[in-house]
Amino acid sequence: PYQAHKTLGYFKVPSGNQTRQYSKLKTKIDKEALFIAASPLTRHEMHLYYTSIFLLKITYVLPMSHFSEKQLRTLQGKAMSQLFSKSGYNRNTNQAILFGPSSLGGAGFHHLYSEQGMLQVLQFLRVWRQQSQASDLLKIAVSWAQVNAGTGTSIFRDVTTPLPHFES
Repeated sequence: PYQAHKTLGYFKVPSGNQTRQYSKLKTKIDKEALFIAASPLTRHEMHLYYTSIFLLKITYVLPMSHFSEKQLRTLQGKAMSQLFSKSGYNRNTNQAILFGPSSLGGAGFHHLYSEQGMLQVLQFLRVWRQQSQASDLLKIAVSWAQVNAGTGTSIFRDVTTPLPHFES
């Protein structure tokens, strides 16, 4: 009964099922992996491509998504393997080095799961700071969640106290 509807590049389904969005994202990433494998770009150009084109193309839908870490690792696997190779890194290089920040000696690549979380927080803050109906609804939902948590400490501040009665 629920069919995916494309709105601004994202396939939204009332049931929350993301199968169609996942398959579209997989197709897009696989297409990018083929481009990367066949491209004559230098290491520097490949890094520029990664930061200015690849990440923006792939992460566009992530703020509205709720893919698991395993799903996103699977999605980015083939393309990242090609990117590592074209950027001059051995495909067997430790993941901590490849995904570590460049300021600490890492390669500076990004996990899509981390990107998804960061983009979701940014989207939340954007809406929160607006003067709109969406902002009002968000503030009502957060207030309701705080009341249902049953704690005087903000649910955003104390994220370690177990709340078994509260959905995460």
